Amino acid sequence: MDDYLQELDEKREAPLDMVLVALARLKLVRDEAVRPSWIPSQPSDQLRALQLFQAKSLLSRLEDLKRALPEELTQNGKLRAPRPVDH
Repeated sequence: MDDYLQELDEKREAPLDMVLVALARLKLVRDEAVRPSWIPSQPSDQLRALQLFQAKSLLSRLEDLKRALPEELTQNGKLRAPRPVDH
């Protein structure tokens, strides 16, 4: 999917293609974040560490997407960049 989004971003055919690309990339991160996973009733320290690593990875991807948004999208109100999450 990333290859298709990259191609669409490089070869825009319509004015709002960049919005579609940004929203699709955000949805990919969201889907990964809400993907159900098996969690035991008493998680181990290893599982907690893995969950923390995954959460930090997803937040990093969101920040990368935010920085990569074209300026015209964030300045004209077409797409607002996600707000930082309080830890």
